[in-house]
Amino acid sequence: MADNNLLVAASILFTGATYVDIADWAACLNVQIPKKTSFYAIQSSYLIPVVDVFYKEQQAKLLEDYLKVQICQGMEDLIGSLEVYHSVLLKYCPKILHFHYSSMADRTQLVILDHNENVNREQATTPSGKYTA
Repeated sequence: MADNNLLVAASILFTGATYVDIADWAACLNVQIPKKTSFYAIQSSYLIPVVDVFYKEQQAKLLEDYLKVQICQGMEDLIGSLEVYHSVLLKYCPKILHFHYSSMADRTQLVILDHNENVNREQATTPSGKYTA
């Protein structure tokens, strides 16, 4: 397998795009990418197992952190966090598109990893200290 095939398949998966979207762009730009069957073979052989490993590590870390927390910060924080999670979910898994089961499971795990990586980040501010939109 060419390194390029693995990189293209990973890029498609990790950006939240679909194979069809990228294939259309590649055709317009006259860029060769792996065929659909190769993409799904690479995805199921290499990418999904790697995402599963990182997902399980992240899940174990979060469970450990969760068990340390004694008091819930309130329902408002919980609802706000859930809304943020769903907005990230729609980025990787738009409702208008259909995904194969393995791709949907992978995308959902990516959403969880993305959300958990950024959940405690400070909101961006301008140099004057005002919050950006």
